[in-house]
Amino acid sequence: DDPVVLTKFARQLLRERFLQAEFGLSGGNFLIAESGHILVVENEGNARLGIALPRIFIAVTGREKVLEKMTDAAPILRLLARSSTGQRASAYVHLFRPDDGRGDSPEKVHLVILDNGRKAALQDEALREMLLCIRCGACLNTCPVYRSVGGHAYGSAYSGPMGAVLSNMIGSWNLKHAELPQLSTLCGACRDVCPVRIDIPRMLVELRSRNNKPTIEMLAAKGWALAASTYRRFELAGKLGKLSGSILPNEKTGISEFATKSFREMNELDD
Repeated sequence: DDPVVLTKFARQLLRERFLQAEFGLSGGNFLIAESGHILVVENEGNARLGIALPRIFIAVTGREKVLEKMTDAAPILRLLARSSTGQRASAYVHLFRPDDGRGDSPEKVHLVILDNGRKAALQDEALREMLLCIRCGACLNTCPVYRSVGGHAYGSAYSGPMGAVLSNMIGSWNLKHAELPQLSTLCGACRDVCPVRIDIPRMLVELRSRNNKPTIEMLAAKGWALAASTYRRFELAGKLGKLSGSILPNEKTGISEFATKSFREMNELDD
């Protein structure tokens, strides 16, 4: 757990691989349409080695990462660093293009811009707001569900609240991750911390409504909504709940028998 030891070990193990690599591969945080620059943000320094050392560099990113002008990047970079790690600025911000004439640029640069359902998502008025996501991870850090179960529970490259929406927008257009919108308490914390004010809870509710496959949670929610719709139904549900709760299993005989005292009466006796 010593950062100095870990850094030395990583350098010994990885530096030679960077020097021998035939090509480098990374994502692209943003693309500047005005100038043709690729913008890569990181805190480790590995991306710069992958860009500069190999002869060929390949950047892969989604079409929603295109910014019109260079001036559009500055406020987004401030939001990204502050919301993801609490920094004023990321440690490394790489801004380059293939023909910039710098000696540390690769000989060849290939830019792969993915659609993978993004164009179709842009036409969906209820969900296209999610394409504004800058991938800062603020919603993950504040989500009580994500903090309890972790990212692997989502089964997608995109986890947390934003992943529950985005995973159902890109790729196959058939709610292949239909269970993910259920991994939310709809507390609204993700919306409150989002630097670009994406209304994630609203879209989670929308995706839940599009899922025609009923789940236990959905059936329970519908049952509760029906029971709480009127006072009489609520009163009847309370009586039925009390009746079912009063039937307790007898450990000796295995036969259910009715409790003689209510839960409140038993608490009063304990007090």
